[in-house]
Amino acid sequence: MALTVSEVYTQFQNLISADSTLGLTRKEVAFNEGYLYLLEQMIDKASGLDELLVAPTNLATTTSQNYVTLPSDFFKLSKLWKKSGTVYLPFEDYQNILFNELLERVGSNFFVSTDTGEPSYFAVKKPRIYLDKYTTTGAADGLKISYWQMPAEIDFYDKLNIGSVVGTFSAEETITGGSSNATATIRTVSATYLYLYSETVSGIFTSSETI
Repeated sequence: MALTVSEVYTQFQNLISADSTLGLTRKEVAFNEGYLYLLEQMIDKASGLDELLVAPTNLATTTSQNYVTLPSDFFKLSKLWKKSGTVYLPFEDYQNILFNELLERVGSNFFVSTDTGEPSYFAVKKPRIYLDKYTTTGAADGLKISYWQMPAEIDFYDKLNIGSVVGTFSAEETITGGSSNATATIRTVSATYLYLYSETVSGIFTSSETI
């Protein structure tokens, strides 16, 4: 029987939730890694998810620096361009290499800020893109990037921070966000957190709302 990606993730989530030997933190890591892996497979196998693909946007380069900072919502690279004069030239697939390969290719010049020029290779190492050459002139549009962004819904709900509590929360109680209308069932309660059954979360709780 074939399963959709969402069905696979649901099965994975239920199996992890049922494992009483895993702590909450380890379960959170497992859920997130599983979700990210499935999202990456969706991008690779389905030629990308258009709704998550960001149109080409500028990346700022800085003088005497061999890296640029990735957008905060970056998930996976689609395409990178470098500015050459007044035009943008795309990097080819073979020019996108692993960070360790970049270090081996550049050698000790990786630490020499005078080793400048037009980059020929790059490596994605979150939260940065590293280049094989240092830039001579900083520019707000030194590079352009198209990428798949991290969907907001990927945030994992395992616990909610609470404050200004009036009354008492109880395990197995269903809670509802006063403004978001998100709901979930409480697993356990501590002084600062409500630990939730992740499979019961519906909707997205918002910051500072009343529960």
